[in-house]
Amino acid sequence: MQWLSAHPEFPAVYVTDMSCQNDGDPLHYKVEFTYDLIKPEDRQAMPWNRSDKFAFSGGVTTAPAIVHYNDGFSSPKLIVNTAGDPLEGAERECAEWRISITGNRQAFPYSMAMNYINTVNSDSWSGFAPRTLKCQSISGQREVEQVNNAEVPYWTVSVELAYRAEGWALKLWDVGYNEIKSGSRQKILDKLKEPVSEPVALSNGVAKTPGQPPDMLTFKVYREAAFAGIFTQLPS
Repeated sequence: MQWLSAHPEFPAVYVTDMSCQNDGDPLHYKVEFTYDLIKPEDRQAMPWNRSDKFAFSGGVTTAPAIVHYNDGFSSPKLIVNTAGDPLEGAERECAEWRISITGNRQAFPYSMAMNYINTVNSDSWSGFAPRTLKCQSISGQREVEQVNNAEVPYWTVSVELAYRAEGWALKLWDVGYNEIKSGSRQKILDKLKEPVSEPVALSNGVAKTPGQPPDMLTFKVYREAAFAGIFTQLPS
């Protein structure tokens, strides 16, 4: 998707004239097209040589409430009850920035666009840390414009990226009804040697001591791809 960073400089061809004549058969016509190359001095007038446009919008969205900052923002703590059990189902509002990039391009790369939708950045891009941006949408609309008395086709391409400071990984409590003992999966038993009726906090697959808070598991649920060199860098 280099179409959203560097403008291509290969020559463009456009139609300068067209003629249509009947060749004697009412079902056959002779159609002729005359083509010409865009002159170097005219290239700056081409739609795809115009600067890209950028837009920003901020808002809030909902996400699971997992940590709290009662002891200060430098030391977040897991949200658990006084017995150390996780409190599930709570939600919070989190900030989300939307970045829109729009530019004119000579062609629309369908396959590459489809590969980037719903992906997360694996690298740093325009000052944003890896795994904090997600490509939400890519769209293209074909346009035709008159340039120096010639019809020039091009594509208006738009990309929307979403930024979340906490990233896009899925986070879940490490709790369950089973644990790993002696290399095998076994049910966790209570004091009466009966299988537990509620999930128990785990640590590396082994049940924790009652009252200890659970750990958090982090999963990458979106495919990652490099954004640098693909999307136009934001202006400083």
